[in-house]
Amino acid sequence: MGSGDGMHSAPWASANSIAGDPAAIVIGAFPGRVGGRRRRQAATLVLGPNTNGVVHDTWGGGVVGRPTAMVSGAQQHVFARGTNGSLEHFFWDPSGGITHDTWAPAGTLAGDPAALAIDGGFQDVWAIDTAGKLQHWFWGRRAAA
Repeated sequence: MGSGDGMHSAPWASANSIAGDPAAIVIGAFPGRVGGRRRRQAATLVLGPNTNGVVHDTWGGGVVGRPTAMVSGAQQHVFARGTNGSLEHFFWDPSGGITHDTWAPAGTLAGDPAALAIDGGFQDVWAIDTAGKLQHWFWGRRAAA
């Protein structure tokens, strides 16, 4: 990336190392986090004011399709369809690092999820199931109680 105004581009990963479509989120003052699939793994590439270039980490594996990403408080969340049709959830928390859990079992999803963070700490996810119905999963203080 160059300095100054205008559009700039630079490769963030080697050729043929990313499959699928990326998802992006804005964190603070810099829109520099991009999630994608790297050989069936949820991965993140970061470019920020203190990175001195691009940093890569892998959040997990066993995913296909287009991931969806959101920020909820200080946490960064990625939802993706598992290779077995499950709803996979990966998140990063500044105090706990990367965590993974499954929100829907194998054979549930027919399509890729869409996610949204809602005021009050709610995390909502929608996806089409194998019967062609729109399903909704959510988490929040009252939902977890």
